[in-house]
Amino acid sequence: MQQEQLEQLEREVRTFAVTNYILGKLRKHGIYDITNLKLQKLLYIAYGLHLCIYGENLFESEIQAWKLGPAVPDVYKEFKGFGNTPITTRCGIDMEGDGDVTFPDFPTDFPEFKNFNAMMMACVIHCNKKASTLVKITHKDGTAWKHYESQIKNGGRFIPMEIDLIRTEFEAIAPEINARFNEVL
Repeated sequence: MQQEQLEQLEREVRTFAVTNYILGKLRKHGIYDITNLKLQKLLYIAYGLHLCIYGENLFESEIQAWKLGPAVPDVYKEFKGFGNTPITTRCGIDMEGDGDVTFPDFPTDFPEFKNFNAMMMACVIHCNKKASTLVKITHKDGTAWKHYESQIKNGGRFIPMEIDLIRTEFEAIAPEINARFNEVL
């Protein structure tokens, strides 16, 4: 396997573990309207909160500015076959190329990972919102996505989002989300 392919697999394992955690948490609480669009927004919110709270990336897969908001292409590709219908599976990876698929999870796959708060906040605060509502949230003034809006309107696609812009967006809203999260608990 080439180095580039190995690096892609390493990125996907962590990203898919985060995705599987969010899918599992929502399903555990009876939330089944998880479309690819809704999942993309929840992943973005969890990523931004984690970046702001812990000062590190939640996962290494690229986040891009798309017409309907921030997107994680690795996860989008995994679930694009669902279209706009609810996702019923989990993210899986064929690590060896032999057809044996593994499903990355927390905490056994990443025993050093202890910070679930950002993923929990994204799930608890936004789980009952429709995908269209989450799109509106990510399109508000002051969001990182808004920085790329004119490029997108002029035909730009798959624009890598700058981490500093994401951090700035979430530094402004993290205290409010943290307070709402604590109210719910």
